[in-house]
Amino acid sequence: MSTALQPATTPTRATLGGSSIIMACACGTASSSMKLMAMAGIAASTKLLHPVFFGIGAALIVYGLWRTARQSAYMSVAAFAIIGAGAWLTPPGKMTMKGSEMAAGHPGIPWNATEMFGASLYLVGIALLAYAFWRAFPARKPKASAAAIGGMAVATGCTCCVVEGAIAGMAVTAGASSAIETAPIIFWGAMAVVAIAIYRLGGWKAAVWVPAGAFIVKYASEAFKLTPNAMVGTVNLRFIPSYIVTVLGLAVVMYAFGKAYRRSQAVQYRPEELPIAA
Repeated sequence: MSTALQPATTPTRATLGGSSIIMACACGTASSSMKLMAMAGIAASTKLLHPVFFGIGAALIVYGLWRTARQSAYMSVAAFAIIGAGAWLTPPGKMTMKGSEMAAGHPGIPWNATEMFGASLYLVGIALLAYAFWRAFPARKPKASAAAIGGMAVATGCTCCVVEGAIAGMAVTAGASSAIETAPIIFWGAMAVVAIAIYRLGGWKAAVWVPAGAFIVKYASEAFKLTPNAMVGTVNLRFIPSYIVTVLGLAVVMYAFGKAYRRSQAVQYRPEELPIAA
């Protein structure tokens, strides 16, 4: 069972909103939250807190897919279980270069065989999740839809966590330049694929929202550096609006997909142009 992508429905909003949350990097947010909790006498770690943020998005996605396409919901549960196994073997703290501040005592990149296997699980899990999403929202242009969803899947996290971190870490371990881990090469490459695919799916009016959202993700938070510090002990509370803006930027990208999908469904095709139903 599947339905057309209707943004007014709660299930669809949950699915797209949850996708925005799991795509957002929560490394700094988890680290700052851990420090605040430590000040309050509550023991916690980024290895514990990072999955909390990711889990909120995952729960929204599963809920939305359950109300939209049950088979896709089952796939998403399996996908998140696989990603969880990857996070257990290769947590975000290990997705950084040796000696970096984010490594937090972990050896960091390059990885051993176990950590490489953990990273591969991220890729397997996100591929299954992308397929579940693609099945739940079948488009008239399935190849363009698949490319857009695949690009968004690759852009999940950052080079210090989840899918981007897994790709960067595996590449550096295999001998690639560390620039792929320190610069947003993967993110911008993925966003380029998403923009082109969404253009093919729904035209330029939808595609322009992709770079807009991507720039919000990468650069809007820089504006907060121009505001006064809001310190609580050693923690700058600017991390809160910065994280929110990141999620909102990714929500703009998801909006672009939704807009393109709706347009593709509204266009009238000649019979010979329609995709053959499976």
